[in-house]
Amino acid sequence: MIKMIFVLLTSVVLKPINDYLAARGSVKDEEPLFISLRHRATGDRLTIRTISYFVKTLLRSIGLNTPRLSAHSCRHTCITMALNAGATLQEVQAMARHKSITTTQIYAHNIDRIANSAERKLDNYLVL
Repeated sequence: MIKMIFVLLTSVVLKPINDYLAARGSVKDEEPLFISLRHRATGDRLTIRTISYFVKTLLRSIGLNTPRLSAHSCRHTCITMALNAGATLQEVQAMARHKSITTTQIYAHNIDRIANSAERKLDNYLVL
């Protein structure tokens, strides 16, 4: 049995993908969306390792060269931003494909910790 996984593509995301497909040329439905151009893997799907390498290279190119930033940390940022934008825990759980809502709740607790931090309260106190 094939497990179907989908990603909702908003218009903001769909435009660059359509631009890419126009530049790439005709693609059959069964072909991967993003393909490798390595000589031994030309036409194969990109691997997780390759995508992580691309993300790390792009982060470095904009001056963000730290081991703490990675493709996975971008995932964390996306999840946190979705919660900050008003998405429910259940919506974010589905987006992130977390099996347990408990995993998603960790992000909500981190948001609460940042918003209600002792450091912010101290800043407010010192400004008085």
